[in-house]
Amino acid sequence: MPRFYIHLADGKDTFTDVGGVELADVREARSMAVSHGASVIRRQGPVVLVTDKVGVLVDAVPFVPKLGPVDISWHP
Repeated sequence: MPRFYIHLADGKDTFTDVGGVELADVREARSMAVSHGASVIRRQGPVVLVTDKVGVLVDAVPFVPKLGPVDISWHP
């Protein structure tokens, strides 16, 4: 299975996931970013970034305060 890295970005800083997690595909990575990102986002930043093992951005999940994740259907 491919390894994905779930990073947090707050507009000026990016908090990098150095361990990553093995998931079936980008859809599963996005689902994880949405389900697990909301609680972290409330404390640290408005965007969860998902990259592959070489650092290529494969998805981004923006969050709007008090609304949760916003589906912008962005895929590279």
